[in-house]
Amino acid sequence: MKKQTMIEFPGGGASCNPAPVRVSFKFTWLGLLESFLGDLFSQTRSLARYRFENKSPKTFLAKKSNNNETNSSPLTVYRLLINETDFSRFTSHFSPLKNPAFTMAEVLITLGVIGIVVAMTLPTLINKIQGYVLQTQFKKAYNMISVALVKMKADYSIDNLHREFVIYNPSTSYYRSNEFKEMFYKTIGADRVIPLYKVKNYNLTKDYEYFYVDYPTPIHVLNNGVSVETLITSGHILIAVDINGYQKGPNAYGHDIFRFDLDTNDALRPCKMTRSYTEEELENLPYPEQAGYPCSINSKQRGNGIGCAWYAFENINPDDNSKTYWDNLPK
Repeated sequence: MKKQTMIEFPGGGASCNPAPVRVSFKFTWLGLLESFLGDLFSQTRSLARYRFENKSPKTFLAKKSNNNETNSSPLTVYRLLINETDFSRFTSHFSPLKNPAFTMAEVLITLGVIGIVVAMTLPTLINKIQGYVLQTQFKKAYNMISVALVKMKADYSIDNLHREFVIYNPSTSYYRSNEFKEMFYKTIGADRVIPLYKVKNYNLTKDYEYFYVDYPTPIHVLNNGVSVETLITSGHILIAVDINGYQKGPNAYGHDIFRFDLDTNDALRPCKMTRSYTEEELENLPYPEQAGYPCSINSKQRGNGIGCAWYAFENINPDDNSKTYWDNLPK
């Protein structure tokens, strides 16, 4: 039987019999020294960084004082697990600063690239947001007018608005036109009249001072700021609306001003372009500025845009049906 070496602690009291120790103290200190040097070399900034721990053995065989007998149990010495961002307890006064993650040049280049991307995408994003806001206001205004017409029929016990008010009398023109307006404005809550204001056409090339281009009818304002006006002409009940009010731009037909037509069944129809005319054809027409209910970026008519409500309702670009309406308004 082999004889075991034991360490005894002097002094009185209870005795302690630890497990046999098979490691010499000199190897323990060697391991700590290796860890210290490894930390020191790992934090240098030299491109030829030398890792001491990669050059030194990690396993030692401890031998007894008897040279004829060697222990069979190896001892692996692990280097201290110290994050390089922390100072080592052995090198707190000697550890150099850690390399920065990015140089100033890299940061400036990155910011420049981000600026270019933002400059390219921001106008498109703003345009989409503005288009979405106008589209939402358009739908809200359309529903508001539709509800008001239904309520008007119920409040005044009217079976059909078209038959009731669109009555032509050669001597007095549209006999009940004023009555329709009075009932409609009262029902929808447009009790304030404002002066006429300048209105632009669809492609923003011309402007005029009337909602109806050639008809200077008074403009009424609702409590929510929306401007509305109605007109009975040529057998039609027409209703025009500024969906975001006269105090907000662009105050242009096809952008925030739209025209609707109340048909013979009292359905509120968005006005739509019927056809496009050449300049030569327009010269021979009685109302050239609004003939064909124009809605095109190429139209030179002053009334360009009065036929855009249908395209806005369906969200179809009048010049290219593969594009949406609200994301491609003329600028």
